[in-house]
Amino acid sequence: MNKITSISLKLVTIATVLVLSITNSVTIAAHLDTNANVLSSNQNAIIVTYQDVRIDFRSLDEIHVVEELEIKNLQNESISELEFWPSLDINFRNIEVVDEEYAPVNSIQNEFTRSITIYFDQQIDTNQSFIIRVDYYLDVTLDKIGKKSPYYCYFQFSPKIVYYTQEYNVTIGLPKNSWLHEDDIIHNPFHPINATYDSSGTRIFLYWAFSNIEPSTDFVISVWFDEPLDSNNPLWAYIVGPLGGTILGAAGVYWFMKRKKEKVMKEVGNLFLTQDQKLILNLIIESEGKITQKELIEKTGFTKSKISRNLTPLENNELISKERWGREYRVFITDRGKKVIE
Repeated sequence: MNKITSISLKLVTIATVLVLSITNSVTIAAHLDTNANVLSSNQNAIIVTYQDVRIDFRSLDEIHVVEELEIKNLQNESISELEFWPSLDINFRNIEVVDEEYAPVNSIQNEFTRSITIYFDQQIDTNQSFIIRVDYYLDVTLDKIGKKSPYYCYFQFSPKIVYYTQEYNVTIGLPKNSWLHEDDIIHNPFHPINATYDSSGTRIFLYWAFSNIEPSTDFVISVWFDEPLDSNNPLWAYIVGPLGGTILGAAGVYWFMKRKKEKVMKEVGNLFLTQDQKLILNLIIESEGKITQKELIEKTGFTKSKISRNLTPLENNELISKERWGREYRVFITDRGKKVIE
């Protein structure tokens, strides 16, 4: 009976997600990229030109979220404050708000509305933009599903879209030494199914990109993944253990994993790197692996916000790193960034 109940629960979960997935497709099709004049209906409003959301699973009970967004004031009057709702409508803690230079921004968390009131140091006039970065942790612990190790976990959220958003990107970094979960019931371990993914060392990253999202659009993002492997139980022990854990078997698994990783590394550039991002990576390489953001603006002709907008996904995917240098930032290319651009 327990086994039947477990399978039934799985089927209910999958059925729910499939229904949500179908609903997602219909809803997203109805709201995203369907109206060439959609922006005109949002005149005299506040819009988000882009929003990058990075969800970093450092462990099953330490989930770090960073949201960077550019807000544009299309109203006929200046604004001095803004209500921001975190994308993940889940219990959160340790909220910090900074601007594009990582300087603290005054803000107050509203317990009842679950929003954050952000106060700008200067008035944001009509047609002006402002970039903010919101950093917080989810106050949750994921449950392990299954009867024996390795267990698997399920994570789901529905992005909270309050303002018309031109570009909305989500990156989920799974815990170190964990893998996407697939079995005879869960055939696709993530939704929506149009995600791209990349393996970086001992981690897997999932990436979704949406555009032209109307306020209150409903869609669900979810992922199933196996529990992180314990350092005392390496990957080959799970795979080769039942066969005796032979050295040959372990070597075969290692070779397979290496080949798979190399294949993904070759594909990652074509998967989600834009021409602008490739240009930036090449400029950093030409500058002996490091460059300031001011120099990037001068060499590309991009605006400050466009540079920041392109650096965020590169940093999220560990292709570059940044460090403060005086009143600005220097950008460094990582070994992984070099491999991707080669």
